[in-house]
Amino acid sequence: NFASLYGMQESVRMMLEIGPDRVEQRVLELAGLTADILRRSGATIVNENTNVVAAHWPDRDASALACSLQAERIIVAARHGNLRVSPHFYNTEEDLENLKKGL
Repeated sequence: NFASLYGMQESVRMMLEIGPDRVEQRVLELAGLTADILRRSGATIVNENTNVVAAHWPDRDASALACSLQAERIIVAARHGNLRVSPHFYNTEEDLENLKKGL
């Protein structure tokens, strides 16, 4: 599938142009903001200082919450009773505001 190869080439070129260090910095910044939003909604953050933010609420069903957020076009997952949110460098603060509204 040559079209996919050309797309992948451009993706790699763009990431190298931006710089892996800047991409990592942005991802960790967004993950920190995500953790803050989840914490303010009453969740406990299961893992800190990583790009994959897992949150647990003692009184909320993570699977039901994930389904509700996905219905709002907010891509998250439920894993092991936790809500998993994985922001990346292309996400925006507006995306995080949408997450906050959906909680």
